[in-house]
Amino acid sequence: MTAKWVIFISLFVCLLVTFFYIFLMHYCAFWLSWISVGLIQAMLVAIGYFAFDYRRDQIALDEAYEEESMATWLRWITWASWIAAGIYYLVIICSF
Repeated sequence: MTAKWVIFISLFVCLLVTFFYIFLMHYCAFWLSWISVGLIQAMLVAIGYFAFDYRRDQIALDEAYEEESMATWLRWITWASWIAAGIYYLVIICSF
């Protein structure tokens, strides 16, 4: 297959993806936007939980880990992501 055919086929694939996206936005925009809001909220909470859980597991293995800088960074990541999730939740609630 030559480069000319690859470019030609990718043009049609791009058009198909674009039309599918337009179709979804026309019929499902409301639900897709709420799904994205929910996924962002879940991602912020999950990042905080996994950072908290990883830090707790490392401290359980070695208590000296609590004094390391990585433990401090994990604590900051935990709280920053949970605070961002709370602010995000409040913005959503105050929008109504």
